[in-house]
Amino acid sequence: MKYKLVIALLAVVALAGMTAVLLLSFRDTPAAPPITLAGGTLRNFTVSDPPKPVPAASFQMAGNTTADLGKFRGKVLLVNLWASWCIPCRVEMPALDRLAADLDGPDFQVLAVAEHDGWDKAEGFLNQVGAHHVVFGLDTTMKSAFAWGAEGLPATLLIDRQGREVGRMIGPTDWGAPAVRAVIRGLIDKKTG
Repeated sequence: MKYKLVIALLAVVALAGMTAVLLLSFRDTPAAPPITLAGGTLRNFTVSDPPKPVPAASFQMAGNTTADLGKFRGKVLLVNLWASWCIPCRVEMPALDRLAADLDGPDFQVLAVAEHDGWDKAEGFLNQVGAHHVVFGLDTTMKSAFAWGAEGLPATLLIDRQGREVGRMIGPTDWGAPAVRAVIRGLIDKKTG
């Protein structure tokens, strides 16, 4: 009887934690005023002025190798934190994948880090939405989301070539929008920081 009570309490705590994360993903945040950065105007983009170092956090890459953002230093990096159960993540991922197909190269990379999911679930999600161009990472512990200050999912950090956060977006984004692409291209064209 005692074990059943402990298991039931653990299940309630786990459900409460997952509910809190889900609610944070859908919470109504006041709209940030539009900002202009590197040639484009964005809504719901929080600028880091001046750009700030991104806290260290590791995640898994293909082949079960451990990586961190230092692996991408020298490139402009768009880090998207998502989960397979996140409906806004499902909506934005195809456009994020098109952005990766169009712009990924020696100066820019899209890194999509699945939070809380396992490999099978995350890869299944990416296959379902047709995302084949994003570089895919996995963090089953969600430590990267906490280290990087994600307040919900999806959350996206825009990082300069020196590994500093230029800004972030919480919530889904239209990655095909001309303003979004103008900001990214502006950072790519800026060779030093």
